[in-house]
Amino acid sequence: MKLRKGFTIVELLVVIAIIVVLVALMIPAIQKARNAAKKEQQNDGGIPIEAGEVPKLLGPVNDYAGVISEGKEEELTKMLLAQENITGNQIVILTVKTVGGNTIEDYAVQVFEAWKLGDAKNDNGVLIVNASEDRKIRIEVGYGLEGVLTDALASQIGRNEIGSRFKEGDFDGGFVAGVTAIDAAIRGEYKADPNANVNVNANPNDEGRKLPWWVWMIIIILIVLAALASSKGGGSSSGGRGGGSSGGGGWGGGGGGGGGGGGYGGGGGGSGGGGATTSY
Repeated sequence: MKLRKGFTIVELLVVIAIIVVLVALMIPAIQKARNAAKKEQQNDGGIPIEAGEVPKLLGPVNDYAGVISEGKEEELTKMLLAQENITGNQIVILTVKTVGGNTIEDYAVQVFEAWKLGDAKNDNGVLIVNASEDRKIRIEVGYGLEGVLTDALASQIGRNEIGSRFKEGDFDGGFVAGVTAIDAAIRGEYKADPNANVNVNANPNDEGRKLPWWVWMIIIILIVLAALASSKGGGSSSGGRGGGSSGGGGWGGGGGGGGGGGGYGGGGGGSGGGGATTSY
């Protein structure tokens, strides 16, 4: 079947596929621009939030105060995702400038519960909060991990591993040492759900660097359609409509893929049971 000005349905679908691929190829550039804007905000003093506000959960590392270097943020993200994959425990970092009129203890509990850290069954989350202008650190521990990460041990980690480095202005080193110590304390308390799929090398900034699977599906479908159209040499109009319908099926699959996407989030836990506060 011919469309206006000599275009066939297959040719039209090829044009649509090319447009889709071009848009997909632009996604990394868009993401890179967003990341650059984020780092610029951090260089100017962090991502603006109100004092005492519970911010959005961005990933394992939420540097709203802008105290962690870009390279170290990526390293910490990989460390925390790997730890979550192996043990099932969820450790999350939050930096803010100040907690305002709140105590850091109350603020940490509010964030812990809002982000629902850990899973609902085991309540195995840990939140590390740093308020840089208040010069305070809070390690908030879910009820399920209090047996291995006691208040006394959390206090020791806060003082010796994190606070001692923060006093020297080494925020990167303090967070790495703190995460390593906490992981060593709680490793083996719970095992990861074998059905969970946590990418050890994932980074929230890496989205869009590869073509989505549905783009490849569309390309494959169009190649098959083009081959069929070529072999039939311009078959009946009903055959053309059948080809168009198959193309629609490909788009439907893409919609399904979009529905499956999602960002980093808590596992449904969210009851802070204990922890320790350290000043530096």
